[in-house]
Amino acid sequence: MVGHVTKDGSLAGPKVLEHCIDCSVLLDGDADSRFRTLRSHKNRFGAVNELGVFAMTEQGLREVSNPSAIFLSRGDEITSGSSVMVVWEGTRPLLVEIQALVDHSMMSNPRRVAVGLEQNRLAILLAVLHRHGGYRWPIRTSSSMWSAG
Repeated sequence: MVGHVTKDGSLAGPKVLEHCIDCSVLLDGDADSRFRTLRSHKNRFGAVNELGVFAMTEQGLREVSNPSAIFLSRGDEITSGSSVMVVWEGTRPLLVEIQALVDHSMMSNPRRVAVGLEQNRLAILLAVLHRHGGYRWPIRTSSSMWSAG
């Protein structure tokens, strides 16, 4: 049985449909990217919130054996403003590179820009750096982003 998902992420149709199925998975992807993710939302026989990463190739959809490589753009040399962190998706750890730029601001209200990162998460990170790192953020503009993927 194949169904579809509404804009709010729920299964379309009667609620009894959710109780009839054994497994619900969502294949998702951006039109600009060749990568697709497959997530399980309901699975009577296994774990939920698991993540599978696939790449669209000339031969069709193929598994990406090392999805962390998609999110890492750094070379062998260490550069300032770049950090690698571990993000858990289900039971799969993914290495993700985050890049940041902090500069003095000429504006009275400096900008805080987050691309691919929640704005509230950036605010918390800046607060931690202020409290424990001694940085004074009111006079600085900061930008943070995922590096790839």
